[in-house]
Amino acid sequence: MKQQSSFGWKIYFFFIVPLSIAGLYSLLAPSSIVYRYYHVLMSFDKNYAPLYYLDIASAAANLLVLIPLFLFVFHMKFLHPRLWQWVFVLKICLDFTGGSYELKFFQSLFYTDPRLAVLAILISLLVVFPCYIACFQYCFRQKKLFAEMNSCQAT
Repeated sequence: MKQQSSFGWKIYFFFIVPLSIAGLYSLLAPSSIVYRYYHVLMSFDKNYAPLYYLDIASAAANLLVLIPLFLFVFHMKFLHPRLWQWVFVLKICLDFTGGSYELKFFQSLFYTDPRLAVLAILISLLVVFPCYIACFQYCFRQKKLFAEMNSCQAT
């Protein structure tokens, strides 16, 4: 990995960490809108509880995936790649099943201003997509990744 791209990844890492922490915090802090959203829904119908717990699991997976992202950014090996592959797959699964609040948020934006909704979705994808790229590289192409880094260091 070149020095410039490595610096870009470091900036991204330090940008995404607070967002991931805030995501979990918003689900657990009674003063947050997201917490109140789920608890109001659950007060009317307990069947909303699984959605809340899936969202918590998704936010926790977002924090867990920061580990392979950190390892990718700082060129480190830790534990077996198979573990990180399972973590990555778990994150993808939870991204598809969690996030009920976010889905409703985007739906409400489509009702009020479709252009704003499209813009919000694109910005959200631009924020999370690099994490998928880095984690995929670290989890599934670790041998090639570290071989390239070793050859760059040798020259």
